[in-house]
Amino acid sequence: MKLDQSNYQLSLARAKASLELAKQQAALAQEKIPEIAIEIPSPQPVTENKKAQIQQQAFRKKRTLQLQVLNQQKKINEQQYKVANTNLILSCIE
Repeated sequence: MKLDQSNYQLSLARAKASLELAKQQAALAQEKIPEIAIEIPSPQPVTENKKAQIQQQAFRKKRTLQLQVLNQQKKINEQQYKVANTNLILSCIE
């Protein structure tokens, strides 16, 4: 009796592709962890103009973080597409 190794090789290739995707996702997440500066309000009274400036800054920071998350998701989706495509090719080889 002889075992056919192609199924095992296919499973190994899929596992390696999944591992590579997970490594890339982890690296992307690590790169994109934002360093958010915490602003300590001054003891002076805050004027309406200053409040508006603070709100605008907060909005810009939030928007920047949202764009970073979207870019991250785009890169992850591209990697998932590559893995799915590889899996499709490998399944055709069976």
